[in-house]
Amino acid sequence: GYSEAESLALRHNPQILNARAAIDGAEADVLTAGARPNAVMSVNGSGIDKSQYSSNMKLNAVDTIVRIDQPFERGNKRDLRLAKAGDLNQAALWDLQETIRQERLRVVSAWLDLRVAEQRTQLADANLAQSERVADKARLRFKAGDLSGADLGRIESDTARLQADAQMARRDRARASALLASLLGQVMQNQLISTRGDWPPLMSHPDAEKIMNELSDKRPDVQAARARLAAAKQSIELARAQRTRDITVGLQYERNNPTVVNSVGAGVAIPLFTGNNFEG
Repeated sequence: GYSEAESLALRHNPQILNARAAIDGAEADVLTAGARPNAVMSVNGSGIDKSQYSSNMKLNAVDTIVRIDQPFERGNKRDLRLAKAGDLNQAALWDLQETIRQERLRVVSAWLDLRVAEQRTQLADANLAQSERVADKARLRFKAGDLSGADLGRIESDTARLQADAQMARRDRARASALLASLLGQVMQNQLISTRGDWPPLMSHPDAEKIMNELSDKRPDVQAARARLAAAKQSIELARAQRTRDITVGLQYERNNPTVVNSVGAGVAIPLFTGNNFEG
């Protein structure tokens, strides 16, 4: 039945599965966009005292500095990244709904094509069977001298034409079955599908126009386009925010030789836009 075909497509259709996977990717992008800069730890050695080192006092031979630097973003960059990723995630959700809408339409259309092909095949087979019975009787009449050879040839020619029509109808049915199977996913691949149940309900043209006029702005592809437009605006603001200087705050611990004097310190790093002011 067409409702069964729609249900199978929702679970196994390749395009719908791809759209669902795209949502997972968009959600991962949201996590990435919200990540804060990682701190950097460094250990440096300097001022190596050879005399201390030669006296087997290795611990006092090197000035050791342990430093941790933490970058801090400014210019609202993180919030802009999150807003952009959120809009793109919303667009992916609307894309899924649009894919479902498109694939349901394709499934119902393929189901209808298969139903029509089945009925054409039944009609062609019935016509062929009737023609073959007429041809058999015509041959008997020809043998009895009750039918001319020209009339027999015309009847056999019609039978051959109907046989070709029946073969073409069966090929069309097999092609329609394969198309519907491909839309229903691998679970239905390599199976000869046949339809059952009633035809889908009809809708009058005025009712269809009314629904289309009411829902045109709410279509999933329109909503996805609006979400991408919002993401593009966030991208512009994020590009402008690159002109805001980020800062890096560092803390360090230093151990000096040979007196083993310990000290702590702090520092701030600010980028200087001497060669590039992010004009692009």
